[in-house]
Amino acid sequence: MLGKVIKYEMRACGRLLLPMFLVSLGLSGVFRLLLLLAPHVWKALRDIIQSFAILAGVLIPIAIFVLCFVYLVVRFYQSMVTNEAYLTFTLPVKTSTQILARLIVGCLYNLLGGLVMLLCAFIMLLPYSVQGLQTVFQNVSTPVLLALLGLILLLIVTSLAHSLLNFYAALGIGAQFGRNRIIGSIVGYFALNTIGGIISLVFMALPMFSLYQNSETFSAYMQSQVVSSAGAVSVQGAMDAVLQ
Repeated sequence: MLGKVIKYEMRACGRLLLPMFLVSLGLSGVFRLLLLLAPHVWKALRDIIQSFAILAGVLIPIAIFVLCFVYLVVRFYQSMVTNEAYLTFTLPVKTSTQILARLIVGCLYNLLGGLVMLLCAFIMLLPYSVQGLQTVFQNVSTPVLLALLGLILLLIVTSLAHSLLNFYAALGIGAQFGRNRIIGSIVGYFALNTIGGIISLVFMALPMFSLYQNSETFSAYMQSQVVSSAGAVSVQGAMDAVLQ
């Protein structure tokens, strides 16, 4: 059942997002063409055309990516929180399956939006982007490159899933406020971020706390810092004396 929900959700979101992505790629090609033609037009218009093409070529893909993320969050809100949710929950599908399907679709479309943004940057930087890729493939071995890309992809997916779930949880909290769903969602979002920040701070402070607990390690650490600071000061003094 999860696969069917994902399929129909992909179709529903793709009706708007896929044309947006195609338009973004097409506009990047147009702006790159303007940059290539700008040196051959009247000098008074050259700077205007170049500035407009560069600014639009940078901002439009970023705006498309942001709109993609916002649209997916708004779609979750409309289909799971507002009055339209009664249609969603009439389906013989668990609530957890509905949320998981939207999370998977959200991550996939956001990844696609990020890929489109990179392709737009690639088009805007032609032919230098091709030369840069050739340099990377020549100087970096394939296994290392694949491992690096896999690690980056894993980090991006984890970050996207965390961000989407954070918004979904905030919208779920806001749904408990009746007519004040939006205000409740905003309050829930900031509350969740505050709690998450505190938890992250506690986990970051644990190594330092253990360092304080072990006095010998802490003393050795402080001595090493003092020695390194003294060495830096002496080196700086010697350099100043030479310069004088």
